[in-house]
Amino acid sequence: MLTLPLRTGPDIDWRKQCHPGDSQGETDACAIFAIINWIECVLDTPVDDAATIELWRAERQFRYGNLNGGLTVPEAFAAATIRTTLLPAGTSLRRTTNLNTLPLAPLVVCLSGLDWSIPPGTSLLSKVSPETDHAVLAVADLAGYVWIENSHGPRWGANGFGCMPRATFARHCTQIWQIVPPESITPTSKGE
Repeated sequence: MLTLPLRTGPDIDWRKQCHPGDSQGETDACAIFAIINWIECVLDTPVDDAATIELWRAERQFRYGNLNGGLTVPEAFAAATIRTTLLPAGTSLRRTTNLNTLPLAPLVVCLSGLDWSIPPGTSLLSKVSPETDHAVLAVADLAGYVWIENSHGPRWGANGFGCMPRATFARHCTQIWQIVPPESITPTSKGE
């Protein structure tokens, strides 16, 4: 788990650049959706849910010969890099331990032990649910809360977004990944 402080500096908010409402349905495609949500937000390239699920299926079948589980973030990144042209050549994936690079672009995060069944119209993630691992996109760090874009559809949370206190985020976050595009590519705009 991570330790506070996670990040210093002014509030960061990428939600206006996001294309929320993606739905992984009954699949275990959360890592692929987190990568695709990054592509949609940073590169302003909308991707159809069915195409994202098909990408997960192809990679899951290739690696494991079945559809009985998810992919790690590096596996999902490899699928988006090799099986599509959505990520520019030279894009890399780096593991980090804090939110310090959030001002540059949203971050793919893996969270464990949270209950993801929050009612529509609410946004606070706070209940614990053992045996849950889920990848999402961290899109904002505002006033002590980390906001995420989820892949449970537009009716989940606040139009696909949820938040949690920074302490809850640190307690449940198991991995943070930075996607680094080539120097010639810059995000559509800074998170402000």
